Amino acid sequence: MLCGSACKKSDPGASDCVRIDPTVLEQNKDHTKVDVERFEMGDGRFVEKHGNDRLVVGARTASEADLVVDAWQKEVKRREEQAQYRAQQEAERLQRERLEALADEQRRLEEQAEQARQELRAQKERREQEAQARREQEAKRAQEVRERSERARRAEAERLQKEQEEIERKQTLERFCQAHGFAGINEPRRNGCAVWAAVTTYPLLVAAELAEETIVEMLLKEGADPKQTNSSGKSAEQIAAKKNKGGSHDGVLQLLHTEPQVRIGGA
Repeated sequence: MLCGSACKKSDPGASDCVRIDPTVLEQNKDHTKVDVERFEMGDGRFVEKHGNDRLVVGARTASEADLVVDAWQKEVKRREEQAQYRAQQEAERLQRERLEALADEQRRLEEQAEQARQELRAQKERREQEAQARREQEAKRAQEVRERSERARRAEAERLQKEQEEIERKQTLERFCQAHGFAGINEPRRNGCAVWAAVTTYPLLVAAELAEETIVEMLLKEGADPKQTNSSGKSAEQIAAKKNKGGSHDGVLQLLHTEPQVRIGGA
C-alpha cells in the first residue's frame, strides 16, 4: 500500500487490495533514484519510504495499514530518540574527552611551566653559587696578594733595617776601634817598645773590660772571636768576670755565654 498522495481508501468489501493512483506511479517513475528506507514490521508487513511518500505492504485493510503506519512512526520516533540519545551520549563522550584532553594539556603546560620555573631557580642558584665562588676566589687571591705584599714589605723593611743596623754597627765599631787604637775588630793592639814587654789585646777584650755591652754584642755579630786572649792569656769572659762588681758586667757575661760571677775583694 502506497500512502500519502498515491493512496486511496480501499473498498470495504475487499480484504487485501487497494486502489493505486496511476498518475502517482507515473510520477514516481521519475524518482527511481530516490533513496528507499524499509522498515520491517513482522508478519510480512513492512513500510518503505520513498522520498516524501511511503508504501505499506502486507496490510489487508486501510485500518490495518494505519496501524502499521502508526507502529512504523512510533518505531521511527523510537529510533530517532535512540539516535538522539546515542548522539547525545557521543557528544557527551566527546565533550568529556575534550575536557580531559584540555585538562591533560593544562596539566602538561603547568608541569612544563613548573619545570621551567625549577630550571630557572636552579640556573639562578648556579649563577649565585658561581658568583659567590668567584667572589671568594677573588677575595682569596686579593688576600694572597696582600699577604705577599705584606711579606715583601716586611722582608724589605727587615732588609733595610738590617742594612741600616749593619751600617750603624760598622760605623760604631769603626769609631770604637779608632778610639782605642785598633785597625780592625780582629786586629790586635800592642803597647810598649820592646817586643818582650809589649802588651797585646783585642777590641772584644777591651769592650768586655769596659762593660760596653752594646759594643760586645756588635763585635760578636761582626765575627769577633770570643776565644781571643790577651798577652796574659785572659779571654774576654775572664776579664769581664774579674771586673764584675755588683753585676756591673752581667750583661757582657750573658753575651759571652757564661754565668755572672761576683768577685769579693781583690784587684
